[in-house]
Amino acid sequence: VSTQSTGKCTRMFPKAFGVCAAGNEVFVTSEEDQHLYLIRSDSPDLKTDLGHFPSPDGICYMNGYIYVVEEQNNRVCGLTAYGDTFTVFGDDNGPFTLNKPGGVSVYPEKELLLVCDRGNKRISMWDKLGNPVDTIPLPQHPDCCSYAGYGILVVGTSQGEVLFIDLDCKKHVFTWTNKQLKNPGFITGVAVDNRQNVYICDPKNHRVIKVYR
Repeated sequence: VSTQSTGKCTRMFPKAFGVCAAGNEVFVTSEEDQHLYLIRSDSPDLKTDLGHFPSPDGICYMNGYIYVVEEQNNRVCGLTAYGDTFTVFGDDNGPFTLNKPGGVSVYPEKELLLVCDRGNKRISMWDKLGNPVDTIPLPQHPDCCSYAGYGILVVGTSQGEVLFIDLDCKKHVFTWTNKQLKNPGFITGVAVDNRQNVYICDPKNHRVIKVYR
């Protein structure tokens, strides 16, 4: 494993990031100036500003497009790799309207976006053009999520628990909990490796927890 920083860039406080399929480009939202940046692996000291997004939270990459969650505006913006907006969805006051959306992930087998709809206590499912598909109700407010494969979504909640969701059956199937995480808002991110091990960001204790499959 090697590391490389973007030290020569202007100061940036990264909030969320997404990696393109080829792995040579990273898209990062900055909490400081609320902009989206493109950083290339062959020129890590340079970054391309792709525009301003109020209160950017989750971000993901699917089939050549970038999706940025704007919590403040209760919507998701879909962009091309050049930063051009091609769709905006979630703020139309219909039954799929988002309320304080957070993390976002991809269901690659079905080319669907999975949005943590915090205020509505559900996962909202959308196609790549921003058309609503379905929702999955949850027992808690979802903050962040990561696709684990085999139709399973891993969701971190504001109650300090991790939910496992069967996307095909559209139901919650398992809950992981830890007494040290029983504080609101202390799971800030989840990720899953290729062996289905789950990694949980625990900023209160300055650590990442690995939950073995």
